Amino acid sequence: MRLGFFIEKGRVPSREADPGDRAISVDASPLDEILLAEVRRRYDLQQEEIDTTNTKAGLTLAYLGTVFVILVTSAPSICGRIIQSGSMPLIIMAPVTLLLYIAAAICCIVTIAPRDFRSPVGVERQEINSYLSQDRDSALLQLLSQYGEYTQRNVSKIKSKNRWLMRSLILGVVFTLAGIFTICLAAC
Repeated sequence: MRLGFFIEKGRVPSREADPGDRAISVDASPLDEILLAEVRRRYDLQQEEIDTTNTKAGLTLAYLGTVFVILVTSAPSICGRIIQSGSMPLIIMAPVTLLLYIAAAICCIVTIAPRDFRSPVGVERQEINSYLSQDRDSALLQLLSQYGEYTQRNVSKIKSKNRWLMRSLILGVVFTLAGIFTICLAAC
């Protein structure tokens, strides 16, 4: 079985019970079915948010690559001007622009990197059989509990993905501006 809040029909935990014992005594009701549908919807929205974040990170990485290619194709003329002018801002801006590109790309890759998101029901045969062997109320309550727990567990992972995405976007904008600034400096 997966970790979770396991609800057992008819079991009432005492106040002196072990803190790790999370059994709850409740019979399933139509309200529980409504709650399960809402929690499942929230879980599905989280999965959509994960997909959206990954897509945005992929698009940002493609954008960074495009800007990088444009800068690299103009690099021979920029490098010649940097060497001729001996301008300190140009000498500094070229490696800074490259470092910004690398940092933004790494942030995109970290955003896209697979993470272990929890799912209430696995596809393992014994887990499915475990649910099928329970009565309807117990299975419903256990699913409700597990969806709620895994939705909460996934929140921090989603926030982390979104923070990495924001870092990549900010670094991507700064990288683009640094590249434009470097080209403008070289052109003058």
